[in-house]
Amino acid sequence: MSLNLLHKRSLASVGLLARSFSTLSVVRQADENTVEVRPLIPQASGAPATDAISVLRRDIGDVSAASASSALAPYPSYTSIFENLKPATRTRGRENSDVDAELEAKRVVPKLNTFYAANPEHEHNMDGLTSLLAKHRGIPVDTSKSTKEERFRWVTMEEYKRFGGDTRLSPKAYKELTKVLNRLFQMDEQLMPDEVEQSLERYKKQVSTVFMTKGTKKLDEFGRAEVLGKRKTSGAKVYLTKGDGQIIINGKSLDEFTPRLTDRAKLLFPFRVTGSEGEYNVFAVVTGGGPSGQIGAVAHGIARGLVVHNPLFTQRLLKAGVLVRDRRRAERKKPGKLGARKSPTWVKR
Repeated sequence: MSLNLLHKRSLASVGLLARSFSTLSVVRQADENTVEVRPLIPQASGAPATDAISVLRRDIGDVSAASASSALAPYPSYTSIFENLKPATRTRGRENSDVDAELEAKRVVPKLNTFYAANPEHEHNMDGLTSLLAKHRGIPVDTSKSTKEERFRWVTMEEYKRFGGDTRLSPKAYKELTKVLNRLFQMDEQLMPDEVEQSLERYKKQVSTVFMTKGTKKLDEFGRAEVLGKRKTSGAKVYLTKGDGQIIINGKSLDEFTPRLTDRAKLLFPFRVTGSEGEYNVFAVVTGGGPSGQIGAVAHGIARGLVVHNPLFTQRLLKAGVLVRDRRRAERKKPGKLGARKSPTWVKR
């Protein structure tokens, strides 16, 4: 039989085909485009026929099925081999593309584009924030927003480790994150896009939430807020209840307890911040320290009591600085010195 082949490299493929057809075959190349295959012992084969078809499809791209069938007419046993062979089957280049497609389908694709970075999770978060910053760079900045006041809004480094790389997160990386967050936060609120607000919400931590999670206090059965106030070495136990503005400290009225107007202003400052002057009664017992420390301790207790009555006062009192305890102490005297730092007079001669 004669098979018209369009590739010079097909001689080896036809040799494989001949070995699939029978145990003994004669293969020779008649001319440049013609190869002659003559089976000496014709026999039917199952699996080898399938192998022969795959060889033809792979290496002999443009074999005509009709010409192959006519050439195999004297051998009915082999005519069925070429029934499913389509003309102009895929070539070597198409085979390579199919193999590449198969490898691409089996390839393991990393979940994050920053998979090969030192800290993939943090780098992925930074890529998202910096892309938002570059996308909306033209939005004007509201300079009235103080990033120092809002710095406490961002999650701490320990909290950010849960979704920012755990032990691989460095302080320098966290500092870069807060720098980008502060820059995004300074965008004008009226022009800030929704995607920026949603991204910032992931890194925000409301200050009021912190205070409420540290054991929220409630009013007792008499409607009083029982709290402790401290300043330096002074401590005050304060009871705050709704009333007409009476203030009794250690069994004395405010005028008797502190005759100085400046001390009275310091004690009433939390009421001025919240705009609730004359709406609460204060009963306090204060010990330790001096007059200024005792006034500060009572004011600290009043601020805490106002938060128990109305948690919405937390932000205003925090910004006013009356919810934070003053922990200063007198520095101790050192050996060899007259005081904490004063040295005795030194005479050279």
